Amino acid sequence: MLLRTDAVHPLERRAEGEPAAVADLPDDGVQRGVGRNSSLADGVERALNRKPRDFADWVAEIAPTGVGDAA
Repeated sequence: MLLRTDAVHPLERRAEGEPAAVADLPDDGVQRGVGRNSSLADGVERALNRKPRDFADWVAEIAPTGVGDAA
């Protein structure tokens, strides 16, 4: 399911399969603006004293170790 970026009535959003808890949220533009005002910062680099890693690279390294497998 994709996040809608246009104004749609909650009943229509529910009919498209969106959970009621999400579909019934007030459509005040908050959902439509997600990520649009974002910017890069250097917080990770300053906190960890290293460049941030790409998440896909981290997953490729960690997944073979079995960390996070269901017990």
